[in-house]
Amino acid sequence: MFQWVGTSWEWLVANAAVFSGVGTVSMALIWAVYLQLILHNFRQAKKPELIINRFKGHDFNAHCLLSNMSTGTAFIESVIVRLRRGEHLYYGEVTDLGSNLSGADKDVIEQENLRYVTRQGPINQGECLDAGRFGLLIQRVADLNELALDDTLQPCDGEPFTQIEVLTVNIYGRQRHPVGACRSFRITRDQQGGYFLSPERPMTKQLLSRRERQNIEQWKASLGNPDNAV
Repeated sequence: MFQWVGTSWEWLVANAAVFSGVGTVSMALIWAVYLQLILHNFRQAKKPELIINRFKGHDFNAHCLLSNMSTGTAFIESVIVRLRRGEHLYYGEVTDLGSNLSGADKDVIEQENLRYVTRQGPINQGECLDAGRFGLLIQRVADLNELALDDTLQPCDGEPFTQIEVLTVNIYGRQRHPVGACRSFRITRDQQGGYFLSPERPMTKQLLSRRERQNIEQWKASLGNPDNAV
């Protein structure tokens, strides 16, 4: 037995350099994986995240809520809404709310009144912005596209809207390129004849890659009519 122990010890001593090299490589791999996880978590923490949701109901009286879940401030540059009706799509920029204030026509609008006339502006981390009722968004897009709506906010000629999609164009910190967030809601009719909204995806889609940012430009281009800048 002592002879076996001595032989094993001699073998270990003879191959000490090999074991040292293997240990060094293993430790390097462990640190590489660890650093990769740290880098991944850092990137995830810095990743822009704007949530689009509805609140205060499920019908057209529900409000559209924009929530900034990023680690920094998000600047809302513009808000675009797209309505689907069969094979037809209708776009409208709804960034501004219109002149609802007695002083809104002044050369300078007081800062505390800005939220009453525009959806453009910064949203701090963890804060949210009420973008208005979905029914109002539908009406604005219809007006921009010269569509007559009935009392249920559906086109008068019979073919109803089946989807509303909200796109925000956002700027975060020192980013050179604006990014976007987009979420679509299915429009369904209930047994009482009313219409309600249901999200088509569990989460808001973040438009961050170069290809996805091209979709933002396509949305802007689809506005078509220069009068669509409300």
